[in-house]
Amino acid sequence: MPLDILIALVVLGIAGIVALVHFTGGSARRSFADGGEVHDAWLEDWPQDPPRGVDLSSDGRAAIVELAKGETGLIWVFGADTVSIRLAAGDIHDIRLHPGGLSIRLNRFETPSLTVTLDAASVALWTVRLARFAEVRPDTLAPEGA
Repeated sequence: MPLDILIALVVLGIAGIVALVHFTGGSARRSFADGGEVHDAWLEDWPQDPPRGVDLSSDGRAAIVELAKGETGLIWVFGADTVSIRLAAGDIHDIRLHPGGLSIRLNRFETPSLTVTLDAASVALWTVRLARFAEVRPDTLAPEGA
């Protein structure tokens, strides 16, 4: 078989597989419809630590999770799955304003930053709730890039 035909078949085959996966929902991003879904997703990773309260972001892709003994967790969507962490002092490097929400820089190799979509009232609430875990206190929120 000539090389140019082989290359065309390989390219068309890969494009066909990508299209098939996309159109059957394989590239869909997850979002949380409500606090119940956040609760269930949290329990998948932390079954011994059920949430007592949930504060969902405006776009349903992240949430602050209140745990027993005043502890706090953070959960967010990563493609079709979720990532959840329990927060401790110093886990957050800083919190900055981002157009439409907050940019949270974490002191974690596996997750260096997170952008959360929030309305104006939620920006203040999330900032207050996350400030105790930040190295750089967000007394005055600086815009991202400043």
